[in-house]
Amino acid sequence: MRDSWILRWDTLLDDKPTLFKLGNEASVQPDFLEAESGTFVVFDGYLFSEGGSGREPSVSDAMRAASAYSKRGEDFLDGLRGGFTLTVWDHERRCLITGRDAMGLSPCFYHWDGRYFLVSSSLEAITAQPGVGRKVNRLAIAEYLQGYCSTSQREETFFQNVRRLPPAHRLILRQKSLSIVRYWDPVPPGFAWANEEEVSNFQPILERSVCRCLSVGADSLALSGGFDSVSLAILAAEQLQGASPLHAVSLRFDETVCDEGETQIAVPRTLGMPQLLRTVRESLGGESFVAAALALSKSSPSPVLTMWQSMYTGLLRSASALNLRRMLMGTGGDDLFNVDPSYGADLLATGHLRSLWRFFRAWQRTSPFPASLVAREVLWYGAARPELNRWIGTIYKHIPSNIKDQLRKHRGKREILKPWISCQDSDLVSQLEHRRRSPIPVEMAPGERSYVRRIRYLPQAPLLLLELDQGIIWARNLGFTLLYPYFDRDLVELLLRIHPEYLIAGGHNKTPLRRLVAERLPSVPLRKKKVDFTQMDHELLVAQGREIWNRMRGAMMLSELGLVEADRLNPLMDDYFSGRNKNSFRTWIVLSTEEWLRAQSLSSSCESAGKAAYIPASIKNAPRSGAPSTEVSRDQDYVKAGTA
Repeated sequence: MRDSWILRWDTLLDDKPTLFKLGNEASVQPDFLEAESGTFVVFDGYLFSEGGSGREPSVSDAMRAASAYSKRGEDFLDGLRGGFTLTVWDHERRCLITGRDAMGLSPCFYHWDGRYFLVSSSLEAITAQPGVGRKVNRLAIAEYLQGYCSTSQREETFFQNVRRLPPAHRLILRQKSLSIVRYWDPVPPGFAWANEEEVSNFQPILERSVCRCLSVGADSLALSGGFDSVSLAILAAEQLQGASPLHAVSLRFDETVCDEGETQIAVPRTLGMPQLLRTVRESLGGESFVAAALALSKSSPSPVLTMWQSMYTGLLRSASALNLRRMLMGTGGDDLFNVDPSYGADLLATGHLRSLWRFFRAWQRTSPFPASLVAREVLWYGAARPELNRWIGTIYKHIPSNIKDQLRKHRGKREILKPWISCQDSDLVSQLEHRRRSPIPVEMAPGERSYVRRIRYLPQAPLLLLELDQGIIWARNLGFTLLYPYFDRDLVELLLRIHPEYLIAGGHNKTPLRRLVAERLPSVPLRKKKVDFTQMDHELLVAQGREIWNRMRGAMMLSELGLVEADRLNPLMDDYFSGRNKNSFRTWIVLSTEEWLRAQSLSSSCESAGKAAYIPASIKNAPRSGAPSTEVSRDQDYVKAGTA
């Protein structure tokens, strides 16, 4: 287990919660501050200053969080900016408050069984505790196998006894009563679109979000050849004039149609940035692309989402050798600057057909896919089908109940289950059907339509939360902190309120970023269309996946859990590796989930065999400066940490 921490409270016996350090006591640990009253703060992550862009080095983040709590009480999280997981124990009120930053830039997991409460930024630290374990969440895995994450999964993990605290939420535990409340919504019902003055502030607010990341020690930038990362490179270079520039860290897909090498080299050269550039072969070091990705299952909190993670693992190790530790990421640009196809449904419903055509053309000019595929995605799936379903739904309300029941039975299994998913467990099938048909509702005001529903859902989308948790933990294991300027709370609050017509005003998606690059770096032309990695995905998975699948001898763990029908799944996998179908998404999901389950089974076996060591180190009575001291706790039989 990597060095981590866990806060534990036995609400029946303990006077107050106790913080434990797991692993090397000399390693970086959470900020801890305790007052004479017994109230204390545990802070993991980073904070930006309240008024400006930087931070005051003489004031610890725990002290700033404590000050905010003393002034604003339980509403204190709303005034904090950064990426953090923090807990306040209010000794006088006998109340524990755990909060997570607005966009989920620091993981936060917890366990609560009505008596024991555990919280940590490390999922592994919690599953190692007695009474928690690594029992997997079959329902979440069954949904994931079908390429679907229900809204319930924003609070679930892939482990049965561990929950996720969603971004922009606070958890309050008092008198054995636990409640979770959302403290920030960037697009509340009845919101107003940004006016021209607010839209004109886009670049200054983006500049501030970059400045904030620089203020907490950013030393590098993951640089592709796209508008998202190039925009960040431009702004960082402008702000660091006269100081050490960021190091550009780039992965080059040479000798493929995905190669953006010319741009990746030209941008840092023009901006005066030192560069670490590695090809895919160099990054993998001779290892199989697919095997390296699956190997990450051992330390991943969930099945590895993408095969590309293995390529960037080698790149980050090379960056670490240069003593780089805090990296800016362009993640979020696609989510916030691409106008979702659901906007097409709004245009069709209101009869704005000319605008719908312009919207389709903007997507066509940006997408690497043929016009027919873009039309299917934007005009059919985005516009026509949702409106058709809405029209059918209106008629459906007037159908007698007995006929509705028959229709549900006829459509249920066909819609809910893929043909290779096991339907032997009727309770599981029933839960899958219920979650698909009864998602957590997104509150809507009168007049708000499909696009508003989508942007309101985005900051709490389960797949985004899964991606962030996985990426942040993966980077931590490599010694890196990832910084996300596009997920700065103030920037997100503006971008989600910018009307989609502005985002495609130039006839392409991402108009604000395209204008920024054209104005500030005109000498380096960028591709107008997004790079398509799907064919490369397919070719590599076909070439390298068959041997791994054969070595696995099929989806044995998935079959044992009663989640798949092996006699139906195996022929489909063989068809893929033989070139008879190109469903690389299904193939990777099956491979990665099976490998992840085997890794969890092995970890559980090791724990049962006593291969994990007890290393208690509670943090109590820390000096008022915030530097923690350690002493052995009486709870040493409870906290268990695996060896490093």
